[in-house]
Amino acid sequence: MKERMRKLIHIMGGAAALTIVISMPVYAGTDRNAKSKEPTAQEAGTLEAEETPSEEQKPSTQEDSKQESAEQAKEKDKDAAAEEDSTKDISKKETVKKETAKKEAVKDEDAADEEAEEINEEEEAKEAAEQPTILEADAWADKAAASVMTCANIRTEPTIESERLGILPRAGVAVVVEHGDEWTKVQSGEITGYIRNDLLVFGEAAKELYEETYGITGTVTAESLRVREDASLDAEQVNALQEGEKVTLTGAEGDWYTVEGLSEGDAYTYAEYITVDEPEQVAMTEDEYYAAQVQAEKEERQEAAQAGAASVGASNGELALLAAIIQCEAGGESYTGKVAVGAVVMNRVRSGSFPGTITDVIYQGGQFSPVASGGLSSVMASGARSDCYEAAQAALNGENPVGNCLYFNSGHGRGIQIGNQHFY
Repeated sequence: MKERMRKLIHIMGGAAALTIVISMPVYAGTDRNAKSKEPTAQEAGTLEAEETPSEEQKPSTQEDSKQESAEQAKEKDKDAAAEEDSTKDISKKETVKKETAKKEAVKDEDAADEEAEEINEEEEAKEAAEQPTILEADAWADKAAASVMTCANIRTEPTIESERLGILPRAGVAVVVEHGDEWTKVQSGEITGYIRNDLLVFGEAAKELYEETYGITGTVTAESLRVREDASLDAEQVNALQEGEKVTLTGAEGDWYTVEGLSEGDAYTYAEYITVDEPEQVAMTEDEYYAAQVQAEKEERQEAAQAGAASVGASNGELALLAAIIQCEAGGESYTGKVAVGAVVMNRVRSGSFPGTITDVIYQGGQFSPVASGGLSSVMASGARSDCYEAAQAALNGENPVGNCLYFNSGHGRGIQIGNQHFY
């Protein structure tokens, strides 16, 4: 009976019976042909609700799927960009860090170099301070000087036949490299070679010769240095020296140097502010030596001429007169030719064979034709040209291209020719 009821319900419930099993009690005496009870509308609705999915449970549409994919792609792009930016930031920070470390390393290296340089300078200054200066005899223990009237030859080998390398001037100083029986190997300036022993003096004798010939000088290192009459800070000041000025040193006394030529007697400067100069007279090549000789002779002549000109003297009127006669006699000549005419006038003033003044020499009868022709008076009235004044002043200052010449003439002649004139 139970089995038959299950089948009947299965037929009536249709598809719902697949998932719902209704167990109904059967009472005795029930009509077996009685119809099974139909489900109510509410029950049918419940069953239908259980079998029909809700809108929320329906699958997403294709459009929703595309939108979701696009959003996911955007998120991925954002994540990739953020990761790339992060990588760049890290790389940039690493680069900056490396550059900073490199700069710090360079700074440290520069600081170390500066410190080392300062230490070297301090050590060199300390060593220099401990070394004796050429004012002291100990500084000459390894030195020699040329004991000759003019110069000593420096040769490549210790033989008279060997090539000449250079020249050591009188009292010039050299360092002894090797002292032999007849020759000494020396180093002086940029030249190293051999000099015969009989042309040299050594040690303290070299110091005395150099000091007697050239003197020992020092250079002031202080901005201003007092010169005192005694070797004491309490002594009276007699002079003052400026930075860079050179002074002749004659000795040392404790912390003081004795200086020459700054007072009537001995004078003293504090040694700490004076650097003793090394010998300046050293070996040179032949060309350098002869060029120096020519220059020295030229300077001596100029000094002598200036001394002679100063002894003559000239007023403004005499300067104007000398310029006028130069214009008359050499107005068309070169500067040297103009100065030469002025030099002849000055030679006559100093000679003793002519009148002793510029005016008297120029106006002496029969000597300068422009005086008699009136040319000189004309130039004096209008004033000589500036180039003639320049030549006149040069002649007064001692410039002299004609030596002791007392005469000159134009055209052919004897003596020194300058331009169109001859001086004799």
